[in-house]
Amino acid sequence: MSELTEGKKRVLKGLITQLHAGVSPQKVKERFKEFLEGITPLEIAKIEQELINEGAPREEIQRLCDVHLAVFREQLEKQKPETTPENPINILMEEHQILLKLLEKLNTVVNSVRQAEDISYVSENITQLKHIAEDFLDA
Repeated sequence: MSELTEGKKRVLKGLITQLHAGVSPQKVKERFKEFLEGITPLEIAKIEQELINEGAPREEIQRLCDVHLAVFREQLEKQKPETTPENPINILMEEHQILLKLLEKLNTVVNSVRQAEDISYVSENITQLKHIAEDFLDA
């Protein structure tokens, strides 16, 4: 492995160690953002796999994965592609937003059902769930 990759592996190990030691994921996320500037997602995956092969706990690697997925999500949200309204990418992005709203409704109804004490109230929620399911089927 190249010296450059060894250095990146040390940084990644350090971030994992910090998470394991109780440093908040938010602080690690900021450090990870800096680390990501010079590395590709494929390199990250390879280094993480090497760390697992060397005995690093898989759970700790997964915690770091959660951190870098959050960083990637932030970066992707900032990079919204410019498209025309009829462009298929734009249509997919709009449909995605609609599905996210449906999921929010679904989550709200499910939480209401979980907390309900009155059966009649649950039957109203079941009707809502049927409508949401129909919307998903239409999608």
